[in-house]
Amino acid sequence: MTDWWANSAAWATAVGTGSAAVVALYIASRGRRDAAVERWEERWEGYVHELGELLTTQLGERLQEVRLEQSIYRGSRQADTPGMILAERARKAQQVTGALNSLVRTRVYWLAERVISRQPLTDEIVKFELAYARYLQPVREIGRWSKDDDRTDAAFDEVWAKEEAARAELTRRINLLADMPHPSRAPRRGQSVRPAGGRYDLLGGPDPL
Repeated sequence: MTDWWANSAAWATAVGTGSAAVVALYIASRGRRDAAVERWEERWEGYVHELGELLTTQLGERLQEVRLEQSIYRGSRQADTPGMILAERARKAQQVTGALNSLVRTRVYWLAERVISRQPLTDEIVKFELAYARYLQPVREIGRWSKDDDRTDAAFDEVWAKEEAARAELTRRINLLADMPHPSRAPRRGQSVRPAGGRYDLLGGPDPL
């Protein structure tokens, strides 16, 4: 009988120790998961603020430069400017337009995709995604400019007016996201971020991340 009680006590102790270990492992795992979610939330908020700043500073400045150089070339071409001067102005317009495309591809696209990757989706995220798609339409046309552009002044100005209006709406949407509460959870493991390159590309081909 004594051996039976001793064995039972040892078994109970082992079970209790094992249960405590399982609970400890669960608490540690939950803590790591919560910390990972918190880090993801902070990164997401960082993407939102960085994109908002980009839209209102560097991108706006780059667009002003592009419009100026494209307009100068258009005016020079209409005024029958000598060939060497016209060629130099075309080169300058193409250079700043290429720099704009690079900025949108490497920064705006990258940041917007990560803002859209927020899970679960909310109405504000969906509205932001739609505003983003609409914004890329006029920017794509601006980025495709060439020295052989033969649009009328009215058509040229219309595209720029659309870009300005679409950028204002996109900025408004990103500001609304900046005021949202923390995301409730990070993307699930194995869940891919929805690709936008095939839909919202700037120059007609897929934009790699």
